[in-house]
Amino acid sequence: MTMTAKKHVAEIRRTKFSIGGEPNPLTEDLHHAVKNLPAELYAKDNTEDNEYLEGVDPSLEFLITSKDITNTGAPANGFILS
Repeated sequence: MTMTAKKHVAEIRRTKFSIGGEPNPLTEDLHHAVKNLPAELYAKDNTEDNEYLEGVDPSLEFLITSKDITNTGAPANGFILS
């Protein structure tokens, strides 16, 4: 079945943006996340504000594994190593 362009746009508006359909309960959460994430990323406590001993190069490493090394039954685990 072929969808007209107008119906296609209406479908995208309804399913992706909750316009003209049932409201998506996650929309408000997403709005807050988009608003708060940059504020938290660029807060005063950012890494550029930290002081390190001379000769120390700060680094950050993320490790994601499918092994259950925490024995929690989680399908994936993530660690931050610094």
